[in-house]
Amino acid sequence: LTPCERSAPLVCRSLTSAFNWTKLEAPGKVHANLASANAETVMVRLPRGKHLLRTVVDRGFFNSVAFRSKTELKVGPAHEILGAQEGLAAHMADGTYDTHTQDTFRLWGRQTFTVTAATSITAVMSAACVKAQPFLRFILLDNDTGNYSSYLFGQVPTCTMQPNTSGYTLLAYARPPVKLPAAKWKLLVVGDRPLENFITAPLTEARAFTGVYAPNKARVLCRHLISAAQAQHLSLH
Repeated sequence: LTPCERSAPLVCRSLTSAFNWTKLEAPGKVHANLASANAETVMVRLPRGKHLLRTVVDRGFFNSVAFRSKTELKVGPAHEILGAQEGLAAHMADGTYDTHTQDTFRLWGRQTFTVTAATSITAVMSAACVKAQPFLRFILLDNDTGNYSSYLFGQVPTCTMQPNTSGYTLLAYARPPVKLPAAKWKLLVVGDRPLENFITAPLTEARAFTGVYAPNKARVLCRHLISAAQAQHLSLH
């Protein structure tokens, strides 16, 4: 366990709620809410019909969850259930980030992908350190035009990707005002069509520049000359 995980409270909580893939960031109707330092059981009654539920357990705990029912249940990781039972395309990625010093920019992950037809997607990233989640940011970049959208708290609401030449890049980063310990992260991207060439791209080292602002009539904060040997995307923060 990471230092952040070891400092977690002793009571483990699990939440079972209705699941809507277009709203990954928001839990649906809650069916079970358990909290225990040992073990706890609850009975859930569901009306006749098809139901899609998600169970989330507090990070930092070793846990075992058992489901028992008189009717057949399909239980598994989100990407497997969404693909096999809902006909959706779910893509997973995971990794780690290093210790954050205060007010330091750090890139967590970089995913690239393409689409062959108009595709609705949504994405959510979770961190093993709960203190890091509020500072997590997403950038979804069109590699053809350089246009991008920014999202807070590691959540991309449902949006539609159109086919292009160079695909798209999803950047996850943080610049927290406090120190954060190193931890793991997981990314879930769900679409109504499969994403092509869903690849975890290598991370590049961020360069930091500092200086003193001198008041001037042109209101220029700083000036740097950048030279590139080939076409590439840059982000400034």
